[in-house]
Order: sequence, then C-alpha cells, then structure tokens
Amino acid sequence: MAKFIPGLSTVAPPLAGSGRVAMPAFLAHSGAGALLWAGSGIALGWYFHDAVERVVEWLAALGGGALAIPGGAFVVFLLVKWMQRRRFFHELRMARIPPDELRRLLSAGDPPAVVDVRSALARAGDPRRIPGAVLLSLENLDAHVSLLPKDGEIILYCT
Repeated sequence: MAKFIPGLSTVAPPLAGSGRVAMPAFLAHSGAGALLWAGSGIALGWYFHDAVERVVEWLAALGGGALAIPGGAFVVFLLVKWMQRRRFFHELRMARIPPDELRRLLSAGDPPAVVDVRSALARAGDPRRIPGAVLLSLENLDAHVSLLPKDGEIILYCT
C-alpha cells in the first residue's frame, strides 16, 4: 500500500530493512503493491475508455475552440491569484502603523503594548528602541505571551 501514499514508498524499503523483513516477503509485498498500483490505472482506463473517446470526439468537434477551455480556466486562475495577492497586500498595508501614529498612541491615555520581536542580529544592526518596548524573541514568544495584555492593543515591532 506504500505506493498509494505519497512519500511512503520512499521510506518503506528502509523501514522494512530496519524491521528485519525477509527479502522474499518484502519482494512479494512490493511486487503486489506495484501490480495493484499499475493495475488500478489500467483498470480505470479500461472502465472509462468510452468516456475518454466521447471527450476526445467532443473536443475534436470544437476544433480550435477546444483551446479556449483550458485557456479560460488559466485566465480565471490568474485572476483569482491576482485578487488574492491584491487583498493580501491591502491587509498587510492596513496592519502597518506609521511612526507619527504610534507616537500619538503612546502619548494618549491608554497606550498600546509595544513588543520588539526583532532578531538579535537585527537589534545589533540597529540598536535604537522604541521607549517602553518589551524585548521578546519570536522563538520564545509562546513562553512570554502571558505577559502581554489580553484586552489592549499590541504593536509588534519587527523587521
């Protein structure tokens, strides 16, 4: 059955070797799996051969218009991907805060929590810090997430 699970056919022989499976048993099971794998494709082709012939005849009747089907699907795919990318960049732009806005929020009555999650290398390259910012590394963020306010705004400062 390893042939039917992506990636498993790569690790099945070493697993069989580490499990001390005898060579004849391994070859028998591997051969049966290969026969089942190839046989299932052949059986599906034999079962649906009439449907394939009908699709080929239909495409031949369309002539050059048959290219419009995959071409149209490709154009729709490109449009969907373009819209997803545009929406992502819009959300990314909305998630950013300019420095003057942050300064205004920090001087307001209820300032947000500012967390500096830059890497140690980034902090060494630019040692400037936002006053009052808490230093946390992304690797240890899960351990320190309880220190962050649950009901206020949190601003992550990163590169």
